[in-house]
Amino acid sequence: MKRRTPFLPLFGCVPSKISYLFLAFLTQLPPVANSIAIKTRLELGSGSNESAGNSNVTGSNNTATTGGKVFFLFLADDSLPNEEIWIRFFAPARPGLDFEALVHCRNELACRQGVGSRGLFQVIPTVPSTWCEDLVSPMNALLQAALRVDGAAAAEADSFTFISDTTVPVKPLKTVLQRMALDRRRGSSFCIAPKASWGVLDSNHSAVVKHSQWLTLSRQHARRVVASTHRMRNLMELATPNVMDEMLGQYLTTAYQSTLGKVFGRMPLNGCLDEYLYFALVYGFSDGGDNGTWPKPVLDDLHAGQLNMADSSAQDFQGQCDTFVYWGYGKQFSKLAAELRADSATHLEIPLWAHPAYFTNLSTMALRSLYKSDFLFARKIDSRFVRFVGQGAAATSLTDAFDKYIFDEE
Repeated sequence: MKRRTPFLPLFGCVPSKISYLFLAFLTQLPPVANSIAIKTRLELGSGSNESAGNSNVTGSNNTATTGGKVFFLFLADDSLPNEEIWIRFFAPARPGLDFEALVHCRNELACRQGVGSRGLFQVIPTVPSTWCEDLVSPMNALLQAALRVDGAAAAEADSFTFISDTTVPVKPLKTVLQRMALDRRRGSSFCIAPKASWGVLDSNHSAVVKHSQWLTLSRQHARRVVASTHRMRNLMELATPNVMDEMLGQYLTTAYQSTLGKVFGRMPLNGCLDEYLYFALVYGFSDGGDNGTWPKPVLDDLHAGQLNMADSSAQDFQGQCDTFVYWGYGKQFSKLAAELRADSATHLEIPLWAHPAYFTNLSTMALRSLYKSDFLFARKIDSRFVRFVGQGAAATSLTDAFDKYIFDEE
């Protein structure tokens, strides 16, 4: 159910000629020196500390309290298209002890009658959401429900990972649990987008980091997010695209946003609230200090521990990217995409505008490539429309292919 707001046009869906003329005029002016302030864990907007809300989710006590377990938090419309693949994936483990699987659906009734009827996936009450503008509410609802599952018996080593309805696992469960157990000792995992797609706060010019929606939070950070559930919901209205700020300078971008932007439309951030909010809630904002990296004490509990803001690595994805989702760029993603597209039996379609690539055919080679990659999950794959093209004449379902080439590989 993921979506993308394109960077252009800069001033909303219907660009104004006056806006473009104004930008053309600004680009001819000399640059203005930037004044940059460091501010971490800045809280914007109103809000109060809140405990997790009521939920119908129940769970077993976590007996593996020292190692923790993984909460798989699914965002769906009215079903899980890859439900059978996930059932095979979860089969070797103990629900409630090794993992929990929670689902938020836009159509709660359909999900309860479908995916929720089999006992493995726990469907939570639906909360209102809006495409791109607010997927934060269902994400927070999943976190709230997950945090209540084990009550006082909850393990601090638990982790909470978000999964889309068109995502599939590309490693056996044992590998995923082992990797996440290692990762959660290092903190939360964010797949950080290239710096060109970040933003800067209008108020003090601090960096607003963009990240993938498909992130993993530690229990400590999940609690922090839930306690701040109403904070910074207006973040998209308080920041300017980094690329425009670098081109025009702080003074001109701030002047436009606070004056003409109110008339002709602000220069919007490239993306949606859920792709900026969670990093901001957990780690705050910063200019990176004198050495061009995020202040180290703030990121001690970030997997990778450091975020570069100045050197060439800032122009590519950083952090921990667990889900393969291809937007047409990024070294790690492009390398695997090129390998997949080189196989004539695999069809990875790249839309012309504003959406990630999606699969229509998967071959034996593709599954083996996904298995050997560094990714734990991949999207967009919808079992209702993706055909498996295997070796030999015998027809094999996509679910059986995952069993053979992904889950039985170890």
